[in-house]
Amino acid sequence: MNIITVSGGNVAEKRMVENIGSWCIKKLLPRYRTINLHFKLKKLPHGEYGYCQPIDEKCKSFVVIVQRGLKLFDIITTVTHEMVHVKQFVRKELEEECGRQKWKKKFISESTEYRQLPWEKEAFKLQDELAIECLKDIYSDEY
Repeated sequence: MNIITVSGGNVAEKRMVENIGSWCIKKLLPRYRTINLHFKLKKLPHGEYGYCQPIDEKCKSFVVIVQRGLKLFDIITTVTHEMVHVKQFVRKELEEECGRQKWKKKFISESTEYRQLPWEKEAFKLQDELAIECLKDIYSDEY
């Protein structure tokens, strides 16, 4: 069974992030049942909205940091963006070897700009589409 925990933030943010994370696992990784996600809602420096980090070598446990205090759609797009990265790690599309990043088994140049990294291109491409679908699926009855 997949496990999702959330710390930090207020009660509404925690509930929202847990719901979005659960929705994303069902959508992006429907056959996986052993993923452990710990979301941390906290203030981030430098205008960042979030990031994802695997915390075990098998890429089954992750910490996902999300900026607290974001508006509803920004929370949803941030979580969906980071959950695309979770999917990438779980499916071994994104890996780290000897301190270098690999995308689909190929090393990526360290000089590649952030927005040009293939895993970021995919996450940015999918985040809004996933966010809209998620919003419709889990929040349409509430609003």
